[in-house]
Amino acid sequence: MNTALVWSNLLAYSLQVGLLVALAAFVPALLRMRAAGARLIYWQLLLAACLLLPWVRPWHREVIAANVSVTTLLTSVAAAPPAHFHLAAGNALLYLLAAGVVARLAWLAAGLWRLRRYRRRAVRLDNSGVWAEVLLSSEVSSPVTFGWRHPVILLPERFPQLSRAMQQAILCHEDLHVERNDWLFTVAEELVRAVLWFHPAIWWLLAEIQLAREQAVDARVVQITESRDHYVDALLDMAGARPELDLAPAPLFLRKRHLKQRVIEIVREATMSKARRIFALAAGVVFLAAGCWMVTGAFPLAAAPQMVSDSPGVAVDLGGAPLMHRSAVDYPSAALAKGIQGTAVVEVRLDASGMVAGAGIVSGPEELARALLQSAVNWHFDRSAGGTTRQVIATFELPQERAMATGVSAGATGGIGSGVSGGVAGGVGGGVAGGVASGVGRSGGGGGDSHIVLDRVADLLSGPIPPNTVLKSIVISRLSDQARADLLARLPYHEGDTLPPGKISDVMHIFGQAAAEFDEHLRVQLHLAGNAAEIEIAPVGSVPHVTTDGPVGSVAAEGSAAIPQKIKVGDAVQAANLITPVPPVYPPEAKQARVQGIVELQATIGTDGHVIDLKVVRGHPLLVQAALDAVKQWVYRPTLLNGQPVEVVTTIQVNFTLQ
Repeated sequence: MNTALVWSNLLAYSLQVGLLVALAAFVPALLRMRAAGARLIYWQLLLAACLLLPWVRPWHREVIAANVSVTTLLTSVAAAPPAHFHLAAGNALLYLLAAGVVARLAWLAAGLWRLRRYRRRAVRLDNSGVWAEVLLSSEVSSPVTFGWRHPVILLPERFPQLSRAMQQAILCHEDLHVERNDWLFTVAEELVRAVLWFHPAIWWLLAEIQLAREQAVDARVVQITESRDHYVDALLDMAGARPELDLAPAPLFLRKRHLKQRVIEIVREATMSKARRIFALAAGVVFLAAGCWMVTGAFPLAAAPQMVSDSPGVAVDLGGAPLMHRSAVDYPSAALAKGIQGTAVVEVRLDASGMVAGAGIVSGPEELARALLQSAVNWHFDRSAGGTTRQVIATFELPQERAMATGVSAGATGGIGSGVSGGVAGGVGGGVAGGVASGVGRSGGGGGDSHIVLDRVADLLSGPIPPNTVLKSIVISRLSDQARADLLARLPYHEGDTLPPGKISDVMHIFGQAAAEFDEHLRVQLHLAGNAAEIEIAPVGSVPHVTTDGPVGSVAAEGSAAIPQKIKVGDAVQAANLITPVPPVYPPEAKQARVQGIVELQATIGTDGHVIDLKVVRGHPLLVQAALDAVKQWVYRPTLLNGQPVEVVTTIQVNFTLQ
């Protein structure tokens, strides 16, 4: 879970609600909504608008690419003592919010239980004149109405001592609540209060809804009974009763904080014509629609960013086309060596599902256009763009650090500019450096002792799934929320299920086939640690993957072989374990001074995956602080050796390039 993104969206949504309620609070006065019934409808529409704000506009999805690139090189792995429990401040506050929701729901449940207890202990009142069940209770000081299919009106024990006129007014009031099904609205409002308990604007709005509901019923009672004085006497008599804890989730005859406003409304006897009421509500709806559009534009919500590692110097323009995911665009090494730069244009034809059904080069240097075409055929656009033809434009500009970038790229991945694909996939998982990409043998990106891992791949894939292995988690990255939900529904097994006995390769095939049927660009990784399993699914290019036939990804499994204390592998190992990347921000001072270049850092990653130490190796002074601020927030998947977490020392390169 990206805690920073959750907090950002929670803050943005809270600001949206607060601003909308603040603006909408003045509308009843401006439109002169004097009738309580009109105000009640307006406040309820405002509450519905607050709940629908996340769906007013598409969530902003940032594509992080091109101008800041990161290369992670594993230099050494050192054993460390077992990690102590650590809870980040952001996560602690989220747990606090969740605890508040649970507490409010418990409060609501206690209120429902209390109503049930009142009902069981109450005594039936005969000849009440209403069709609902009327009971007398010594435990309530004010009339209470609750229930839907079998509604109940609870009256205080002293109700028979009131005058006949006051009794009729009170019974009429409660019977109207039953007729209007107000108890259902009250429970729904309390559920909203429980979820958004932390927002003062929601509390204020719910109070206005409750007041307007009672005022609307008051006006109707006076109209039916034609006895305003007796009804006011009944309100004042109930106000003089002993106070009770307002716990029950039900429309109460009187809340003392509303007494003054209700009496004033009864005495004033405000009315509105039908035409005036319709006009005021229509104007209010128009204002709410405009307000929703304005506040969601002022404080937009953000979906999880799409992390795309385009090569330095490559800028992609999609023309506003919505994407589910895309692979990186590499700057061809041959073009870098020849100093070729320019703009390439590719046209893609999409099928109904948004996948690329055909593509062709429109213009641009041949080497660059071919690189863009090779990447674009693997892109998956949103279904809303299905059946259309789109043009994709990529600008290739030679980076100032071209020689350095080309040297690092050729040595690490055999010419792949981003320095993040190829090499060894999966890293160290469950005690053995498992997970392998077949590209290691072809490109020479692994080097050193990585052939030891390659020798064991066949054994790992053909090995058995341990008995009673439970699927602990399914991680799906770089897909939209809707696509993630659709894919989860298609998978044969879900979190908490026990995997079937058999070979590791059989389980990989089951998940791989389901992922391929959903999107042929998806690749699957399986991680095993004892009797626990984790499945990772992501598009090609976002995680290292095996390039054999069929959607089989990297495998990490437990083993008993001796594992070295230091592992020297390709540069993709630690990058593949990065689960919470925070993109660096280009410092404005550096932009103004036209400063660009590489900041190289040496990072120590703790046993919990957090960066615990950062040292600057080299870099321009104007760029160093921005790189430090970003990298120190990164979170990696903990690295295990023999089942124990270890600290990892790695080199991180942050490349700042002006477009």
